[in-house]
Amino acid sequence: MSCHAIKEIPGHTGNGNYVWNDEFKDSYIFSGVASGPGAKLHDTYLKANPERHMADMLKPFYRKSEYCATCHKVALERPVNDYRWLRGQNEYDNWHNSGVAYNAARTFYLPPKPRQCQDCHMPLVDAVRGDLAAKNGKVRSHRFAAANTALPWLRGDKKMIDETEQALRNKALRLFIAGVAGVEGETIPLTDGAPHEIVSVNDHIELHAVVRNLGVGHTFPGGTNDSNEAWIEVTAVGAGGTYAAGQLDGKGHVIENTRIFNAVQVDRNGKRIDKRNAHEMVAPIYVAVIPPSTSDLSRYSIPLAELGDLSSGATVKVRLLWRKFNRTYSEFAYSSNGKGFAKFDAPPDLPVTEIAAFTLSVKKEACPEPCRGACPEPCRGSDRLIAQASQPEGVKSADLLHDYAIGFLRQGDYKLAKNVIRAVLAADPACANCLRTQARVELEEGQFKAARQTLSEAEKSAPADPQNAWLWAQLLLEEGDYRAAEAAVDQVLAAFAGDRMAIKLKARVAYLDGRFKDSLAALEKALAIDPEDSTAYYYAMLAHRALGDTEQEKKAEAAYRYHKADDSAQQSTLAFRQSEDQANFAAQKIKVFTLQ
Repeated sequence: MSCHAIKEIPGHTGNGNYVWNDEFKDSYIFSGVASGPGAKLHDTYLKANPERHMADMLKPFYRKSEYCATCHKVALERPVNDYRWLRGQNEYDNWHNSGVAYNAARTFYLPPKPRQCQDCHMPLVDAVRGDLAAKNGKVRSHRFAAANTALPWLRGDKKMIDETEQALRNKALRLFIAGVAGVEGETIPLTDGAPHEIVSVNDHIELHAVVRNLGVGHTFPGGTNDSNEAWIEVTAVGAGGTYAAGQLDGKGHVIENTRIFNAVQVDRNGKRIDKRNAHEMVAPIYVAVIPPSTSDLSRYSIPLAELGDLSSGATVKVRLLWRKFNRTYSEFAYSSNGKGFAKFDAPPDLPVTEIAAFTLSVKKEACPEPCRGACPEPCRGSDRLIAQASQPEGVKSADLLHDYAIGFLRQGDYKLAKNVIRAVLAADPACANCLRTQARVELEEGQFKAARQTLSEAEKSAPADPQNAWLWAQLLLEEGDYRAAEAAVDQVLAAFAGDRMAIKLKARVAYLDGRFKDSLAALEKALAIDPEDSTAYYYAMLAHRALGDTEQEKKAEAAYRYHKADDSAQQSTLAFRQSEDQANFAAQKIKVFTLQ
């Protein structure tokens, strides 16, 4: 009833911004009768004539993601934190501002059709026989399976655990072994699943693992990422022993030197937020999440020498793991709420879900006899290392390579991003998605002439594509051709009307072109989508200032200062960064985890 009695959603600010019908009255006869003939007549009438019930209980907005935003978009304000406005978890905008919602031309991948929150979290399931709400034998699930394995495990609800783990494993995320670093800073892709010769550097190889957010409609992980815990475990086993990164220690904590997808925040004294005490949050150390339709790259140094004689081979296993609450929070919850854990005599070991796992085999082989001593590449006249990776079934090597390139691009490693994307384009020169990724790299590098040539090729492969237009707009803006840039943005908005980034770009272009009222008109649309958008308020402040409208300028400036990040907040992170080496290391864009 707390969900189905909502009658109105006044805006898109979340924080429980809905109107609840606390005066709801059942419009059917004998509604106040609890049992007997009157109750039976009431139920019979309702089932025979359900339209009024449906009008009361299933309003049109219940099928839209805006309905979910009321609780899944959060801001902390001064009455709560005695500090200032801060953004909390925000699955709604993560979804809305993405290709999944068809509101982001800049997405790396566009799904076949847009999806609402309900499409994933309320899938059609078999109805109980006789359920009058069923259509073709199906009803919408109200389990809301997502990623919370902890609560059903605590109450022994195996069915809910199974459905939750199935949701995590069912094309939500894709893990694969992408390649290894070459001796001269190049890459050796392993995405085709075939054996490849590799060369070690100082008896180590650098292994690259990629996780693609394939089907999660918002960031992965989502929600309370100060206590969520997703991570990659890498284990190398050879004759000389076992080396690993990302394992659990004897007390159930993920060891240091691990690629973790979570958020580390601190309070004003530089202490870690680890008790769900979000009201004390001041600044992030890092936020490690994977946006929708995006890939993340992790690098690992594998100590080959320590693995012993490789003539018999060694195996590296890479696993993507998930636990709803990290061990520190489980211990806190247990110690603070003993009665709630009455059946446990110690903090419970919450389930760890393996989302995906793949292996890499490394073996030393002798060169073939005929070419010993004087052989051409790739045989170097001596023993060579051969690596072969298992890969996801049914996925083209070129698609994995593209994800690999996106991982390098997001790390700012433009050289390797271009190297990998060129390998994809060598196999498929007309891949429009791949050409756009190459153009993104060139735009980031300031190689505008090269970007123009690449976008021209993309235009041949996908004429008049709005995703091309988004990148054309970036390039034309850099070149100072504001009218052409705005025309490109309009092409984007014709296909992606809710693309807030394109709307703000239109406002920016109009401002630079001296059309300040046009800029404000665009910003009004952006703020209708997100009334807490600090960038939009900043642009509005500049436009009002240019028009000489002092009163509106001050209002826009006040809203901008209210919602923008606190420039001095990072001061609170200094002590933490100096004492927490691993968290400070994890905050770096490019990092290599060494197996130990």
